Amino acid sequence: MQSRRNILACIMGNILEWYEFSLFAYLSPIIAQLFFPSDNKIVSLLSTLLVFAAGFVVRPIGSIVLGHLGDRFGRAKTLKITIFLMSISSVLTGLLPTFSQVGVLAPILLIFCRLLQGFCIGGEFAGSMIYLSESAHGKHRAFISSMTNNGSNLGVLIAIVACAYMTSVLGPEQVTQWGWRALFVSGGILGIIGLWLRRDLNESETFIQLQ
Repeated sequence: MQSRRNILACIMGNILEWYEFSLFAYLSPIIAQLFFPSDNKIVSLLSTLLVFAAGFVVRPIGSIVLGHLGDRFGRAKTLKITIFLMSISSVLTGLLPTFSQVGVLAPILLIFCRLLQGFCIGGEFAGSMIYLSESAHGKHRAFISSMTNNGSNLGVLIAIVACAYMTSVLGPEQVTQWGWRALFVSGGILGIIGLWLRRDLNESETFIQLQ
């Protein structure tokens, strides 16, 4: 039972983290207007997409660094760190000042938040997959291990639904002013819930035996 609860917490955390991560992609047109204003909308959007891509660049670094920490100090501890930092970066993104308020500092802060998100995702995806594999037993090992990818896909789907709902109930001006911020802040809150689910996450028997 304890093992099943740990697996559930791991899957839920993965869903919540990918929800937060995916928001940036679907809110790119709005972020482009606020952080990379330009007479050429294509240039503005491309600048935003480059920031989005930066998160993928640091993912391998996150996998290496957090993977090493997971091997040394435990998968459970590392998974708690990744979801906590992801929550912080999501909330910070929702609270960032725009280019019209602080100038070039705005995109710099946005890039920092994006890099932090990507770094955490690198550790989360690899760490959760290893944790699930070590926690599963017998014939269900492959099925349970696949939940990492399925959880990621579900997180992306939830982000799409959330963005679609926001744009359907709010006007363009409301979305630009505070709607996009609400999604990032709510993502951080969801991340905190995921952290609460992981509060009693225990190391797998396989990891303990390897120490």
